[in-house]
Amino acid sequence: MSGFTGNDGSALIGGLNPSGVVQGGIVDAAGRWLVSQTLGGSPLSDVNPEPNISNIQQMILNGKAFSCSTGKVTAAANMAGSWFSPATSAKNKIIWSVRLFYNNNSQVNETRLITADDASIVAGTSVIGQATNLKVGGAAPEAVTAMHYAGGVTAPAVAASTQPFDVSEIQAALFMEVFPPGGFLYIPAGVAGGLACYGATTAAGFWTMTVHWTEY
Repeated sequence: MSGFTGNDGSALIGGLNPSGVVQGGIVDAAGRWLVSQTLGGSPLSDVNPEPNISNIQQMILNGKAFSCSTGKVTAAANMAGSWFSPATSAKNKIIWSVRLFYNNNSQVNETRLITADDASIVAGTSVIGQATNLKVGGAAPEAVTAMHYAGGVTAPAVAASTQPFDVSEIQAALFMEVFPPGGFLYIPAGVAGGLACYGATTAAGFWTMTVHWTEY
């Protein structure tokens, strides 16, 4: 209802609560209610998102989503790749896709959740310079974001910094998506985290790892 006046003399649309205190809502210039969903006490937005595909699409439109791929790599035995964000990162990050491909024989792939990058993979090739903003012309990802791959690397012993995440078999000449539909990995700002994937490849064929993520 209308006709109430707040303590500052402004007109309100609303009413009185059981304690007799005026409670009103915000309206636009046409008198329509302005209503928003909230998460953690703040309105949902690309900086306070409910992680779902609609928000990811909005982040793409806002230039906050990225893709990085190793490209087609002539495989060596035991290919491995990692994507990592260190504790020095000032941005929240959501990985929503990790796609692996190998076109020779079927291979077992082990994925680890890591809180420290695997030095054996880092010693290989850095590909973060090949990252693309999914908004053409958008900025590069945060400088501390890292992605590497290397051959001849097997998964290390399980430890606090490298925890089992998934084990799957990639059928010959097919690709594998690490995350189920709707799945993702959230890495808050200031927290070290990422994924490392270890494939039991042979020395023949081609191998690829591609990661999609957002930074905000």
